Amino acid sequence: MRGFKSPAPAVRRLAAFGGTLVVALFLADVTRSAEEDRASALVEQLASPNKAPGLGPKDGGVGDIRKGFDWKAQQRVHDAWDELVRMEEKAFPALIRHLDDRRYCTSLSFSYLVDQNVGEICRMILASQLELFYRQLGHDHAAGLFEVEPSYIAAHFNDRKMAEEWIMQHKGKKLQEIQVAVLEWLITQGQKREFSSIVHEANALGPLRYLIDHLQKTGKPLPANPVFAKARMRIRAR
Repeated sequence: MRGFKSPAPAVRRLAAFGGTLVVALFLADVTRSAEEDRASALVEQLASPNKAPGLGPKDGGVGDIRKGFDWKAQQRVHDAWDELVRMEEKAFPALIRHLDDRRYCTSLSFSYLVDQNVGEICRMILASQLELFYRQLGHDHAAGLFEVEPSYIAAHFNDRKMAEEWIMQHKGKKLQEIQVAVLEWLITQGQKREFSSIVHEANALGPLRYLIDHLQKTGKPLPANPVFAKARMRIRAR
């Protein structure tokens, strides 16, 4: 028919684009599934084959755990911890599923050794990425108060239901986006306080605003908080 152009080329281009998009989405799903499987396997690896030494504040954490303790197996537990920190937000769903996991994981050195279960270490790994400004704000001399930063983890991961609601709200977000939201929450909490002066307010909230600006400019997440991510607290062979 005169003046009629076959839609075949356009259809073929659309089909090719659609096919490429389908393949890309499929590969993304496969990658996501593989990452979730890896995170789940690593969380399982947090369960130590060693028996919990039974250390804690009651005995001052002074028990001798060297006898019969498999240090090579324990190192694999700590390696899994490190890898879950490196996985960033991709590990969050698996970590949250195990917040109530009471299996022995490791023992940490504070002022004394304390046994920690898998759920407690999952919470610490989450804190390493989300407890960005775990700090003592210092004294507000005018008000005579000693302040600490509100805990994001305590406010959002206090129980399994809260944590599952949180993960659904943040599904698909990158760690950098989540960290911006954490800092904005900290600012909102900070603005509820009464400051003795504008200088005190600037000192308390200014660093949080600086970090938001940094995250938005770089597009990269902040490094894991060493208070929760470093291995220096973990038991080790002597």
